[in-house]
Amino acid sequence: MRRARITIQLVALAGFIFLVFVNSYPRGFFYPVDLFMRLDPYSSVIAMLASRRFVWALAPSLAVLASTLIVGRAFCGYFCPLGTMLDCWSRLFRLRSKPIRHKRLADLKYLILLGTLAAAAFGFTLVHFADPITIAERSGVFVIRKAVSGILQAVGGLVPALGTLLEDRFYYLGLLFALLLGVLLLLEVVNRRFWCRHFCPLGALLSLPARAARLRRRVIGCEGTDICKGACVFGVIGENPATTRQGECTLCARCRPVCPHKAISFGAGPAEAEKVSLGRRAVVASLAAGLAVGVIPGGRGLSKTPRRPPIRPPGALPEDRFLAACTRCGACIGACLTGGLQPAFLQVGFEGMWTPVLVGRLGGCEAECNLCGKVCNTQAIRYMPLEEKKKLKLGKAVIERDLCVAWKEERSCYLCDEVCPYGAISLVMGEGSTIDKPGVLPDKCTGCGLCEWKCPVDPPAIYVTPLEVETS
Repeated sequence: MRRARITIQLVALAGFIFLVFVNSYPRGFFYPVDLFMRLDPYSSVIAMLASRRFVWALAPSLAVLASTLIVGRAFCGYFCPLGTMLDCWSRLFRLRSKPIRHKRLADLKYLILLGTLAAAAFGFTLVHFADPITIAERSGVFVIRKAVSGILQAVGGLVPALGTLLEDRFYYLGLLFALLLGVLLLLEVVNRRFWCRHFCPLGALLSLPARAARLRRRVIGCEGTDICKGACVFGVIGENPATTRQGECTLCARCRPVCPHKAISFGAGPAEAEKVSLGRRAVVASLAAGLAVGVIPGGRGLSKTPRRPPIRPPGALPEDRFLAACTRCGACIGACLTGGLQPAFLQVGFEGMWTPVLVGRLGGCEAECNLCGKVCNTQAIRYMPLEEKKKLKLGKAVIERDLCVAWKEERSCYLCDEVCPYGAISLVMGEGSTIDKPGVLPDKCTGCGLCEWKCPVDPPAIYVTPLEVETS
């Protein structure tokens, strides 16, 4: 059973990383790159609750939730990519599991679940801070893929074919996401699966129906030895080694081979379970905190109102609905052909932290690419056919004549006209001038930002400003 579990874990992790790597044009057309996000019950429930709509694309996650009635919390032990990353890290440094010393700490994940559900009920999502699949997706896009890209660039001179495998893209918050992943890895030194034991709200959500799971850990003939506690990386074995925190058992079976009395088995039937009891005050405090976070940003108490609206990807829902539905997983950013989509920080307020915004200076919205809508599992960005997508207005281009080479220095420069796929740049002969100078045709401009991206002046002489009205 141990070999089967390890095989399933490694295959699932390899599949997850593969999907992260092919989440870019044009390869992404052929693979379900958002598969793991669609299988994530926690982010799906939060997104649907916050946006107040049912998303059929997230139906597989409800099947995962229902499966806990049979196999318990097995998803965490076998399929969770973040969990397998933590296991591989611990295996690499031979870190050992220790029994839980503070039971209240083990219950913290349930309080996090309650608090985030309460916030989602008021349309405010906190899923991006705590959901393991979202964290794994961001780590894959901003850390793993970026690291591999750097390595391929380093050896690209030796093996030229490798240099074309990935595009090198700059991400504003790449280092931040690397540090956050590093914190989770360092917590493994404190205890194996520390995050999963104490903080993971997905694990808490799966644990609730898993208490009635058909397959259970059963102990018959135990003589009171504690060896099994050291083998359990999730810390689900109680003070009495014959008892189990039933809903939290992942059926990993690490405890079975170390038992000297062969008293442990896994199967259907009754088993001695340890109760999980949350304090009333803790539950009330958790719900109150979630409600406060949900209500205050709704009144813009915590959210910094941006100086101007952000430029969202084509097909994005209206801003309030977009913020509620977006999980901040970074899949759309990783799929962007030019690297123009970037994770926002506080420039769009706390409520919009890590949501995708188009930064024209780093890359425009390619006319022949609509992958951001295809990879969005919650449909915060709607998938649109190319012909429909090309008609959307994301913003409007503006030319600063004091910076433009043609206007200021009377030198020929037509890059903005050459790169514009919509024919939105007009060339006019200024009075007393001998060269054509660029101007913007508002009716044709979609605000794609390609002109800003290719402008040779720094800061760019042509840039995109957001529309004051909804663009989707």
